[in-house]
Amino acid sequence: LALLSFVGLPAGCVALRTAPAAPRVVGLVTAAAATTLATSVLTIPIVGARALGGDLGSLIDGAACSEVCDLRGGQAAIVRAVLVVLALPVARQIVAGARDRRVVGAGTALGVVLVTTPGIGGHASPGGSTLLALPIDAVHVGAGARWLGGLLALAAVVLRAVPAPTAATGDAVTRFSTIAFAAVIAIVATGVIQSIRQLGGVEALWETSYGRLLALKVLFVVGMVTLASASRDITRREGRRHDESTDVESVADAQRRLRTSVRWEIVTGVLVLAVTAALVNTPPGRVALDEAASTFRTTLSADGHTIAIELAPAATGANALTVTIEAPDGSPARPIEVDATLAEPALGVAPIPLVLEATSTKSLACRSG
Repeated sequence: LALLSFVGLPAGCVALRTAPAAPRVVGLVTAAAATTLATSVLTIPIVGARALGGDLGSLIDGAACSEVCDLRGGQAAIVRAVLVVLALPVARQIVAGARDRRVVGAGTALGVVLVTTPGIGGHASPGGSTLLALPIDAVHVGAGARWLGGLLALAAVVLRAVPAPTAATGDAVTRFSTIAFAAVIAIVATGVIQSIRQLGGVEALWETSYGRLLALKVLFVVGMVTLASASRDITRREGRRHDESTDVESVADAQRRLRTSVRWEIVTGVLVLAVTAALVNTPPGRVALDEAASTFRTTLSADGHTIAIELAPAATGANALTVTIEAPDGSPARPIEVDATLAEPALGVAPIPLVLEATSTKSLACRSG
């Protein structure tokens, strides 16, 4: 949200040809930049802490942070932080009213590079067809920034700047309507392509967390498009009335309705971005399906108790062993002690004791490399 606001608001001000914005709007750009910078910098220690088990002390582990900086995600975060610092003075000038070609050109170039960084560190980077996925993701993010930035410029600069509607206000609303329509088409088209690439199958929509989140995002996008369509209808209808009549009260009422529609569109957009953030941090559907297909499961019985054993991904490398125990009546069993060993006599692997830790009222887990 912060990145899209930082990139999109200056672009929206240029596209809508707004007058110089109030200091509070310039402050909004600064706040968006500060938030983007902070989250980019904090990404590195947080990812490092996760790799070391998630304890608070590991946030300042220099070795872990160094390893993260060697990964694409860490490098993308560093590049994004540097670009935000470079772009902030330019973005503030544009929102404040600067329209010099060199300033706008510099802002455009920095914005284009900025919208590529989420894909490099996210789902667009790993997997196949990376050369195609990265530009598609950049277009997806860029279209989102274009839509959100235009919406913010419309709400914070155009509709709020004047107490009564003017011809300039109508022109700005009409321009935004055209921009938003094109941006939504780009968002939907690139989103469909990304979904096909990341899902791995239709069944992932209901069998994986990624698929369920994606379905929720689609519902919010449909709501956003519906609200955008309502705003376009208000703009067209009142544009015709404005040409035929000078009824200020009627036009003012239309502007109030447009403000309400824009506010709800912003709220829906925030929900879309919140679900998108969750999607970025969720394993893609194809990965979850592959893991489910390769997971080893078996069930044992002892003294009337049911013991379910699950090993994932049951392949060379790191594996997670989960043991779930139920009493004869199906209620969670609370054993005093559970011992587990791993052995392969045929390969000469002697029994290796496993340390199981309780993860719920009836489950224990062990993770090892």
